[in-house]
Parts: sequence; C-alpha cells; structure tokens
Amino acid sequence: MATIHPDCPAWDSHVDNYEPQRSPRFKPFALGQLVTTPGAMELLSQPGTNWISLIRRHRSGDWGDLTGDDKRCNDLATHEGDRILSAYDLPRGLGRVWIITEADRSATTILLPEEYWSQNYRRKKYGYKAFYGGREIEIYAATLYAAKLEAIRFFCVKKGKEHLVTVILCERADGSEVTHIPDF
Repeated sequence: MATIHPDCPAWDSHVDNYEPQRSPRFKPFALGQLVTTPGAMELLSQPGTNWISLIRRHRSGDWGDLTGDDKRCNDLATHEGDRILSAYDLPRGLGRVWIITEADRSATTILLPEEYWSQNYRRKKYGYKAFYGGREIEIYAATLYAAKLEAIRFFCVKKGKEHLVTVILCERADGSEVTHIPDF
C-alpha cells in the first residue's frame, strides 16, 4: 500500500467543476491516513481520473454509485462511528474504485473492489452465506461468529436487530461444499 499525502500541492490548490451530491444526513468525519493499493494507484494515474476529487466527494458525504440503502448506511455510520464505503465509476469505462474509511477513522483506503475481496479470501478459511432483509452475501471467515459480525457490518444492521441476520456454512476450509437439509 502506498501513502497519499494530503499536504501535496494539488490537495489544496486543485479546483474542479464537480459539485458533490452531499447527503443531508451525514456528519463530517476524519479521514485518517490516506492510502491506496497498487491497482487503484495505477488506475487513478490514467489521464482523466482525479483521486483528489474522489476523496473530496467521499469526505463531503457524496457516496457515489451506491444503492439508496447503502447510502443510508453510510449516513448512519458517520454518526455511529462505523466503517464508511463509497464507490465511484471512473470515466471512459476505466473501472470502479472503492474508498473505505475505517470505523476508528485511522485510515481511508482507495482500492479496487477485486483487491478487497482477494485480500479477504486469502486470509479467511470457511465460506458462509449471510441473509438479512431479503438480501444475501457470501463471506469468508475463520469462524461463524466472525462471519456474523462481518454480515452485521455489511448489512448495516441496527443495534437490537442483530438476531435477524442468518449465517450458514457453505464451504469448508478444504473447499468442499456443505449441504444443508432443512428440518420440517
């Protein structure tokens, strides 16, 4: 990972014509240390891309190309101190970048979505599926408890509603699938 220094000359002097689509419900938050992955740095070095503009959008509550539910989760995360994720499609079909500010506000990372998943898949052992509110996600985690915590964060489950998240084991550490037979 490379560190981006916000005191570089471009940070304060950059002017662009984009007016962020700020969420009216977000609370300003600290970015912490700015870092980027090698893949994101390569993509953002292409002509016509501007990482400073993306960081400004993220910092101002413009969550980019997310669903309405995900934007509301980010708004809530700014008040409750949870992780914040923005997604931005780059011009000319170059791809998409994510910007993630950690829950403790120690760091904000610019990365490609596939870099996030590949880092997590390498560290985790078991495949789980989590369900909440008609949505589902695949999660790789070392334990069922860790998978449930990840699902609660992903779905932005409000306090007191955690019991509504269902997590099942789908893949063992050796890659073999797990078959679940329903109890009737």
